[in-house]
Amino acid sequence: MIIRKLLSAAILAVSLATPAVASTAADSIPAGVQELKRGETIDIKKAPGHLVIIDFNATWCGPCRRFSPIFKAAAQKFKNEVEFVSVDIDRHRDFAQSLGITSVPTLLFIRADGKLFSWVGFLPQDEFFKAIEQLKSDKDVTE
Repeated sequence: MIIRKLLSAAILAVSLATPAVASTAADSIPAGVQELKRGETIDIKKAPGHLVIIDFNATWCGPCRRFSPIFKAAAQKFKNEVEFVSVDIDRHRDFAQSLGITSVPTLLFIRADGKLFSWVGFLPQDEFFKAIEQLKSDKDVTE
């Protein structure tokens, strides 16, 4: 089921042009969830050297509020291995639109090698953790 829902977003990488970059060196991934600051974007065309997970969300979104503690738990479990970034689509409308984000919650997974995967909708914790394990070891997500 995960493989059907995690779709490659390679087209996004080709079409994205971002003026600013919010990135973290692979050897100094901060623990916890980073919130994208106003005016910042993420250059998803650049292979990060580690798994980065971007949660596109909104404060008015019920499924987003339900997923938030799962995202934070994952950030704690995988601290110093995976970078977690939260993007409020109301505060970063242009960035979200440039990536074709039309629904929330949407997760964008950027693997260490630059390959992209996305997930739209609520993701249960066990499936989210399983996807992280597979993607951080540069494996494609399987059922």
